[in-house]
Amino acid sequence: MLHGVNRIRMYDWSPQPDRFEAGDRVRITDGTFAGQEGTILSSDEARASGLFNPPPSLSGKLFFVKLIIFGRDVPVQLEAFQIVRLE
Repeated sequence: MLHGVNRIRMYDWSPQPDRFEAGDRVRITDGTFAGQEGTILSSDEARASGLFNPPPSLSGKLFFVKLIIFGRDVPVQLEAFQIVRLE
């Protein structure tokens, strides 16, 4: 019996309508800043940013999120699956 086996996360890469708008408060759920809260500044097409070149089926939106780190505003780029809206 295996104990402590990591589970693979399954992400929905299908195109979705924008779920976030500028000014929305979000919590980061994945990546280096997981657990932090921030504010959506804007969004941009992932392909247009030049950060990576995903196949068409994986292309999506990048969101620019403002975090406060050590008392300073820090903009970070995150994908839609990495954030959830705060109520």
